[in-house]
Amino acid sequence: MLAEMKKGKPMDFGAYFNAALTDPECGFYTTADPFNREGHFITSPEISPIFGELMAVFVQLFWGQNGMDSAEHPKVMAELGPGTGALAGEVLGWMWSLGWGENVE
Repeated sequence: MLAEMKKGKPMDFGAYFNAALTDPECGFYTTADPFNREGHFITSPEISPIFGELMAVFVQLFWGQNGMDSAEHPKVMAELGPGTGALAGEVLGWMWSLGWGENVE
């Protein structure tokens, strides 16, 4: 990234942020782990499992109220975002422990 900047040419905004986040030598996500108590931010699932449990109950109630709680309706649980996947893991774990995980991937 520094070499590109030294050329004196304008850098595209997207290219700049891509380099700032993923450059192997100085990228935000490649040089440290920002997803922990010592990092730059932490999300609820890393602090306590209660958020995952609440989400599992909410999802099951939502599926039940919308007629989607049977085996005829396979479900896929996906966590989108820059986190570690801890929320999806907690939700799926609680769904299995409460007997609701048979039709969830």
